[in-house]
Amino acid sequence: MRVRPLPVHRAAPLTPRGWPSRASSLLLRLTAQGAGAFGRALDEGGFLDELGSGATILAPSDEAFSELAECLGHDRAAMLRSLRLHVSPRPGLTVADLERRGRLDSMLGQRLYADLDDEGSVRVDGAQLLQTDLRVASHPGVVIHILDRALAPAEFDLLELLHLSDNFGRLLHACEVLDMEALLRGSLPYTLLAPRGLMTLPTWEWHELLRPAARPTLETYLHRHIVPGRSYLDEGARLRSLGGQRMDVEGAGARLHVGGRRVLVRDVEARNGLIHVIDGSFGIG
Repeated sequence: MRVRPLPVHRAAPLTPRGWPSRASSLLLRLTAQGAGAFGRALDEGGFLDELGSGATILAPSDEAFSELAECLGHDRAAMLRSLRLHVSPRPGLTVADLERRGRLDSMLGQRLYADLDDEGSVRVDGAQLLQTDLRVASHPGVVIHILDRALAPAEFDLLELLHLSDNFGRLLHACEVLDMEALLRGSLPYTLLAPRGLMTLPTWEWHELLRPAARPTLETYLHRHIVPGRSYLDEGARLRSLGGQRMDVEGAGARLHVGGRRVLVRDVEARNGLIHVIDGSFGIG
């Protein structure tokens, strides 16, 4: 009787190809800290492979992310926006960095604010940090913070925000006359320096601007108040409007000015940009 030799199973060689990927190492870390559902969503969205040299991740706990997923349902676009809000391209911000800086910009472009609660703990947009300063050996430039709730992206677009206010009827009318409503509700981000001065314009002058012959003047006026991109009014910043005007940001707090105009309200977040309300306007004509 001939005996058949048993098959030999050779172990896979220990080469880098057989090691866990950098993305999977990060996913394992998130799972171990109770944020695996968020980590899997990041992985499925391709975010873990895009972190590059580093990032700061604000990961909702599994319970918090479950509530978010239930709220969003099958709206994939809304989920991707939410995921981008929870990741900052700024590498490795620790909780001490957040306290010192007071803010961080997300991959979505929307700015998040960090402050201290009554107990002296750092919160980000009101969310409590359950665990802080978590690191992964495969991603030395990444720091993870676990949140007790998910953060909320801006809900309304620029046009919708103007409609929600009682102070910008003339501005809305001007946008309608010039067929600029699509720009304010589109996907590209813009910063609107909403002029309170338009509301105080004499009625006769306002009616003159609405005449077909005055449309180029009205368009030039509006273009002075719209800046491409999401532009925060950080001191020392310089903005450039659609009309090509350069405007410096000066001062801070109640003395904050842009282009020489006092800022009455700043950083009103829209889904597709920002609104800052200014006193007066950048002139007509």
